[in-house]
Amino acid sequence: MLLRFYFEEKPTLFDIKAFAIYSTYLETKYFSIIENHFTEELGGLLLFIGLAFVTLSKERIEKPEYNTLRLKSFIITFFFTYAFIIATVLFVYGIAFIKIILMSLVLQSLVYIIVFKYFLLVYNKSESATRNEYQKDTI
Repeated sequence: MLLRFYFEEKPTLFDIKAFAIYSTYLETKYFSIIENHFTEELGGLLLFIGLAFVTLSKERIEKPEYNTLRLKSFIITFFFTYAFIIATVLFVYGIAFIKIILMSLVLQSLVYIIVFKYFLLVYNKSESATRNEYQKDTI
């Protein structure tokens, strides 16, 4: 992907014939085989799969309290994403609208990961402080 966009090079390895339901390049085609450079699709696919793995994976040491943190993170992410989409609908127009809506698909997973990791950090710090206070009291 870096080679494709930064250096403006298209390796011929990724030039394939692909089935397209709808395609508009020089002409509009429906349900046909088209020539396509597959790097954008491959990059997007790998990004979505990677984010899904990170979003849905368990922690190395899983605790029952983490499910509550996950639920809180999903709720915050839901409201943030919907506020972002509503703001986009109201204030962004043209092709930029479509680009931002597509970006919101990735944004949802990224916001969830950031919020969950933040909640996890706060929880682990408070648990560590509680454990230290308990140890001081028992000595």
